[in-house]
Amino acid sequence: SGEQSRIEMGHIYVTHAPQGTSVRVYTTDGRIVATERVADNGTADIDLTTLGKGIYIVKSARSSIKIINK
Repeated sequence: SGEQSRIEMGHIYVTHAPQGTSVRVYTTDGRIVATERVADNGTADIDLTTLGKGIYIVKSARSSIKIINK
């Protein structure tokens, strides 16, 4: 099955990602504000609670999503 992302309780959870790759969170002007390495089981957990309100781009090896952190 393909890579999946979900947002829950201020965290982005990525599953089925290639192990050893990274998931990065960018601001709309291209600055990296968070990076999390994908674990051996293909998962990553990024805490959004430390980021300010705004629009962010979450990029992983296979996908890119836009989120609004409220």
